[in-house]
Amino acid sequence: MKTLILSLVAVALSMGQIHAQTLNDDHTFGEVVSKSIRYPELAHQQQKVSEAYVNFKVDAQGKITNMVILNASHVDKSFQQEINRVWQQLPPQSQKYQGDYVLPLSFVLDAKDKIKRAESDASILRQKSGQYTLLKEMVITGYL
Repeated sequence: MKTLILSLVAVALSMGQIHAQTLNDDHTFGEVVSKSIRYPELAHQQQKVSEAYVNFKVDAQGKITNMVILNASHVDKSFQQEINRVWQQLPPQSQKYQGDYVLPLSFVLDAKDKIKRAESDASILRQKSGQYTLLKEMVITGYL
């Protein structure tokens, strides 16, 4: 009887470890974004840094839709324009990645001996209602 109970517990625990696939599991998505996105020239010249939380959906056909920068009021227009440019050209994803995502993008400046980075304000994530998958932060570096 103890063996049966332990077996059932083990099966239940292993079932709980099964997770849906997300864009965090897809190296191609991150590669495409990182190769496409650039540090905006004007922001670079003005030595601006920023952190943007990009919310988007992958629909049932794999199309990337409903992109919005959650903290847009704290993100310089040049960064917003660059994010919009990249998101407009992203290819469809696998249908298995259907869902709602938030991708943190950090635009930082490397001044040889010091990294200049925006102050992080993840409170925007707590304000977002509904379910979403938080993706791994992507860092875009400009060099001074």
